[in-house]
Amino acid sequence: MRLHHSPASPFVRKVMVLLHEAGRPGAVEIVPAGGTPLDPAGMPLAHNPLGKIPCLERADGPPVFDSRVITRYLDATLGAGLYPVPPRL
Repeated sequence: MRLHHSPASPFVRKVMVLLHEAGRPGAVEIVPAGGTPLDPAGMPLAHNPLGKIPCLERADGPPVFDSRVITRYLDATLGAGLYPVPPRL
């Protein structure tokens, strides 16, 4: 898995906190992303049509590009147990 990342993004930090709390910060490859609306060359446009970060590339499916969805996916994939299981969820 590859995470398109910018340290200035609070949404990226949310994903990074989950990785550290799960004890698996090396579970994803960090890909630096950067750009502006006028120069989006460094943004993951091929993986997220909006060009926003974080964006998680997966080998087993389409990319995931919302921090809430990424954290839930990583929690389930890594078996971290940081989110409650249904029906409590």
